[in-house]
Amino acid sequence: MGRFAITPLDELEYEGCERLYGGKAAGLARLIVEGMAVPEGFAVPATADSPPDWSSHWLQDFEEAIEPLLAKGPVAVRSSALGEDSADRSFAGIFDTALGVPDLKHAWEAAAICIASGGKRRAMQYAGRGQPLPVGLVVQSMVDARWSGVLFSRHPLGEQPGMMIEAVPGLAAPLVSGRREPERHLVYRTGLGFIEARRVPGGPEVLYPGTAGRLAKEAWEIVRKVGHDLDLEWAIDQEGTTWWLQARPITTGRPWKPWPVERSVPEPDEGPVTVWSNFNARESLPDPLHPLTWSLWRRSILKAITRDVQGVPPNMPHADRATGFDLVGGRVYFNLNALLGSPAVGRRLPKLLRLLDRQAAEVAARLIDEEVLRPRALGGRLWKARCLLAVGLGAGGRFLPALRPRKALAAMARVGEAVRARPPIGELGEVELLIELGLMEDRDNRPLSRGLALATIGMFVFLAGDRLFRPWPRARSLLCAGAEDNPTTAVSVGIDRLIEAARPVADRLTGKDVAELRALADPEVDAWLEALDGYLAEFGHRTPGELDLATPRWADDPTMVLDLVRQGLASPAAETVDQRLTRLRQERAAVLDDAIAAAPRWKRPLLRWARRAVPVWMPMREAPKHYTLMVLHRVRSAALELGRRFAERGELRRPRDVFLLKLDEVEALARGERLKKPALVLVAMRRADVEANAARQPPDFVRSDGVPVLIPEEEPLDGALRGVGIGGGTGAGPVKRLDRPDPTLVEAGDVLVLHFADPAWTPLFPRAAAVVMEVGGAMCHAAIIARELGIPAVFGVRHARERLTDGQRVEVDGEAGLVRPLELPPPG
Repeated sequence: MGRFAITPLDELEYEGCERLYGGKAAGLARLIVEGMAVPEGFAVPATADSPPDWSSHWLQDFEEAIEPLLAKGPVAVRSSALGEDSADRSFAGIFDTALGVPDLKHAWEAAAICIASGGKRRAMQYAGRGQPLPVGLVVQSMVDARWSGVLFSRHPLGEQPGMMIEAVPGLAAPLVSGRREPERHLVYRTGLGFIEARRVPGGPEVLYPGTAGRLAKEAWEIVRKVGHDLDLEWAIDQEGTTWWLQARPITTGRPWKPWPVERSVPEPDEGPVTVWSNFNARESLPDPLHPLTWSLWRRSILKAITRDVQGVPPNMPHADRATGFDLVGGRVYFNLNALLGSPAVGRRLPKLLRLLDRQAAEVAARLIDEEVLRPRALGGRLWKARCLLAVGLGAGGRFLPALRPRKALAAMARVGEAVRARPPIGELGEVELLIELGLMEDRDNRPLSRGLALATIGMFVFLAGDRLFRPWPRARSLLCAGAEDNPTTAVSVGIDRLIEAARPVADRLTGKDVAELRALADPEVDAWLEALDGYLAEFGHRTPGELDLATPRWADDPTMVLDLVRQGLASPAAETVDQRLTRLRQERAAVLDDAIAAAPRWKRPLLRWARRAVPVWMPMREAPKHYTLMVLHRVRSAALELGRRFAERGELRRPRDVFLLKLDEVEALARGERLKKPALVLVAMRRADVEANAARQPPDFVRSDGVPVLIPEEEPLDGALRGVGIGGGTGAGPVKRLDRPDPTLVEAGDVLVLHFADPAWTPLFPRAAAVVMEVGGAMCHAAIIARELGIPAVFGVRHARERLTDGQRVEVDGEAGLVRPLELPPPG
């Protein structure tokens, strides 16, 4: 031990400091080297000896070092053990510390206590050794703290890309010991080049505005110089100076992992931040897509959407840059920058979003105002004008004849009939099966892509009618009720017919699947199975999550259909969907006639037009998807047949593994070509990716800079939850929260509370007293069906599944957009 072993902090050499003075001293030495403000003090080398056993040199040096500090006020005596605050172990709370030490006598006592803590059982057990740990000391002037706290340069749980700051008034000791609730801030570096600090709701309000951002900026500079994330203790004195009291590597948690993004357009010019949203997409595509589906989308479906919805003809320059879909976390998301830059959408994006998802519209409008969301650069005004002109001329040549919606529906139905009439899949050669995989690009299927544009027109027809009938709320709510020709509503009509046909054999349907029913060789059951086969021939291409080719259809697994029939048989006889639609049409006619008669004379022709046009146009929202799914069912069958043949050749283990290959890889195998990696290896890698993405649910909005997108919370109104009124009047009943469309969970008269629902959920709707959904808007798929069936519905009710409890009775006002609890949640 040399005479100068006890050393001022600003004279410590960082290299090798930890091995002599312990981790805490080394962390402070590094801060001082990097020019950060650290309270004045000194370090004592690590030792297991109590101060009475120190050498005379140490005793003298300690007294000489501490006297000038005590002359200025109380000091802190803190442990600095070997291995403490290291990259491997923190030893947080293991060793003792003394704050506010007023004089030399108490300083000796504090030094003895800190060193002795290295011999306590908790320290030796934590270190995994059977003898006392050497403990060094850090002695510093106390900061007269206005605020103090801790700062994690990365989120402790790895959930977000920002840092977390916790603050309390005065000293941080009550916070560190867990005796005091802090104010928390999350701070982010945005893609726009500035720091954004957000106070976490709840807890006390402590820091002045801007203080968290200033702390974060200084902390990020420390981290940049040090080269790794840090857990920092800090204090701000009465004059506003920030002092750094401790710096140790973060030893727990994991770094934030950005959402993996697969762009449709490489390196688009869309400003410093890209914003994605899964509005509307989460209804039909809630899960990660399989590679074969996504590669098929990129080759054909996205081109049709870009042309017929975004208004960018494929022959225009830069048309390939206009695609508005990407994969985020393996799921389909809208690229809002692309939509904002497209000629057909542009700055109208928030208004159009309100039709599909009110929350998405509010968030998009805010991000545009904040200049976070900027339009993708596609072309100048002249380019957009040319696009709009091309679309207009194309509409004149292609769509004007189809503006008769019933004629357009008939054309789409003929596509479905033609697909069903194609040769059996098993009879086709592999080259012919490849043709089936490209069926979406067949020119004979153009009525389906044109239907996308007509669906948009249908939305505007509905908006016009909704606005015209606004003075007559009841008429407005019935404007779409009982609409005919919607193929998705026909799904529920068909279920009712299967229920009626099954009544003579109800006792034989219990507890058996379809295969077991076929094995009965019962003539009456066989007659019902024939009806089931007819239903599956018409609707077997539908299923929840139906836009992913890998998802089995009802034709593959009719369990949900059979469960719907059994539930219908077990329930008391009630109004069928067909009867409901007939009643609603009669009610609609009477109420709308009264409204028209009460309207000013000049307005009556417009109201008569809306009365005729809206119910005729509403099926256009659902029909293009319904008939497109017929084509995709054929594509799925072709892919499975190829998968079966690949499995027979040993190139795949199972036929369904074909969905984990990309389209060009499937084509190469069908032509007998070798892949760069064996198909079995690719399948294993892709399956791991799909499973990893499925385990991690991305938020409704994702920013490329990682900053979470805030969705405004709506406070209950007089105890009622608020959302978008979809119509249907008022309904009441017990809450049934669902996260999957399981008919066995639903009783007649339940109020269904869902996060989202795609069209294949809607056979559950006729049995419900009302439907509440956490997302969605006036023109989402579920809203169309609820409105046509006259079911009270409120959508866009955030956190409805958290705020409502199963069995709790609520009233759903589909006109006012309110969900009113009628009683407290059941206990437990």
